[in-house]
Amino acid sequence: VVSFNAAISACGKGEQWKRALSLLEEMPSRGVEPDVYSFSAAVSACGVGGQWKRALSLLEEMRTRGVKPDVVSFNAAISACEQCGEMAKAKLLYAQAVALRFLPRMENGKIDLHELVAPVARVAVTWSLDCLARGDTTLPDSGLRIITGKGNHSKDKVAVMKPAMEAMLASAGFAGLGATEDEQNTGMLVVRAESFRAWAAARHRD
Repeated sequence: VVSFNAAISACGKGEQWKRALSLLEEMPSRGVEPDVYSFSAAVSACGVGGQWKRALSLLEEMRTRGVKPDVVSFNAAISACEQCGEMAKAKLLYAQAVALRFLPRMENGKIDLHELVAPVARVAVTWSLDCLARGDTTLPDSGLRIITGKGNHSKDKVAVMKPAMEAMLASAGFAGLGATEDEQNTGMLVVRAESFRAWAAARHRD
């Protein structure tokens, strides 16, 4: 199983999603039962290949075969949906992963993106904003605080998450909601409460 998993993973990194699925399907005939790592690697391969429907099918197949998806599985499936523009499905998966305590939940107006890859982080923030807009939770007067980190663990110590979040929140899709750097922590962005409320009210009118 380790050999198959490594091969499936390699196919994913090489953008050979069809080959990855072929290997996954071949495992039982070789007397090897796919495990959570096998499926997660195949889901990742589908994500890289832009095959979000196949990624979701694999996630469902895991459940029917008694293999419990883990954080890697969910990350891969969420990334696949987000990168293919299927944000609604990505947010649904994120909510499931939060319920299973695999991925971070916004608490007291704060969400930590430290351990997330960029596509999943974008879904995390979008989902959190949706929760606030629906009134599922209350936004503190201090606003929404998004912990992005300072890039200390990134290549060449260049921040990646922070500019990605700034660009997303300033985009037309968010009606220029915007975020500013926290005055005391350069690794944190803040969406001001008044800006959020104006954005949420406009969205409700639409």
